[in-house]
Amino acid sequence: MVNTTNIATNILKKYTLCNRCLARQSSRKILRNTKKVKNECYICNGFMHRINDLLELTCIALKEYRYKTFLIGAIFPFSMLEHEDEIRAKFKIRGIENVKSYLTKELGKRLGKKTGKNVDYGKPDVTVNIDLIKNSATVRSRAIFLVGRYLKHMRGLSQKQERCSICAGKGCFQCDNTGLSGFDSIEGIIVKKLIDSFKCESAKFAWVGSEDKNSLVLNEGRPFFVKVINPKLRFVKPRSVTKNGIQIRFLKNIERLPVRPPKFRIKVKLLIEYECEITNTCLEKLNDLNNTQVKFSGKRGNEISKNIYKINANIVKNTLKILMVIDSGLLIKQFVSGDGMTPNISQIIGCKATCRSFDILNVKFID
Repeated sequence: MVNTTNIATNILKKYTLCNRCLARQSSRKILRNTKKVKNECYICNGFMHRINDLLELTCIALKEYRYKTFLIGAIFPFSMLEHEDEIRAKFKIRGIENVKSYLTKELGKRLGKKTGKNVDYGKPDVTVNIDLIKNSATVRSRAIFLVGRYLKHMRGLSQKQERCSICAGKGCFQCDNTGLSGFDSIEGIIVKKLIDSFKCESAKFAWVGSEDKNSLVLNEGRPFFVKVINPKLRFVKPRSVTKNGIQIRFLKNIERLPVRPPKFRIKVKLLIEYECEITNTCLEKLNDLNNTQVKFSGKRGNEISKNIYKINANIVKNTLKILMVIDSGLLIKQFVSGDGMTPNISQIIGCKATCRSFDILNVKFID
């Protein structure tokens, strides 16, 4: 059996170490270092004597956060690890916890004792990163994921917000790290509500399709998925929002954003202007598009097929009104004008047709 007292004695003949760094070089408890060491240590450079200072730094950084679990990380001067490796190589010490692991674990124990919170090495609510070089502490909170729906009763409001012109959406001082140019869109209204509720930095969306700026979204609304970035308040449920003709509901928490865009069908109402007389025969041909595939070329030149499941066409006050249930991804305005799509409405009625408006009546996920 290795004599840990002899190891300690031999180390101290060449190096000045604090008690904690000396004790860590053995898996067994050893005699205390009898040398008078205050802030001098070849390995930790006195940081082991400053754990309470680091704890205070950590608590200040966490002051605005509400959490149940945490994890401590650290940025260390390279010399600390290098010096410890030097000693361990010289005295053939192996399999012992290093200075970085020990200090973060000890700091975690003290933070847990002081706050009543628990360390979590898997999915902590917050991660605190201590920078021993800059003597600073930063906190990142684990993202929260939500699914919601919005209704749009007013035309002229875009779904997506323009990115900040300074940082192009990355987040900067100018946009308060939101990455957005403002809050005058559906995205902007949702983000502003999330910031107010969670005290987060910003949010990232996975949209379930999109609609024209002048379209309405009615009935149950359009679903959306959103990632709440660095929330300081975790345990809140944002209330519904009604603003500028927009109604937003946050339905439930989820584990993550969808890995792939979800498949869905939409029911739409089209109002179409045309430049010729539409006969009953034309209306019959339109109504015969039930269970028809519409084909067109994608951005890469590949052929894309989308289904029309149901269609009902009639004339109302010199306007062609169409109700359809279709696959997501069918480009509605192009389907009306005939731009590269077969079949299309202009082709069937025999003259140019223009989509005056289209509104979203229903959005339904497909399992």
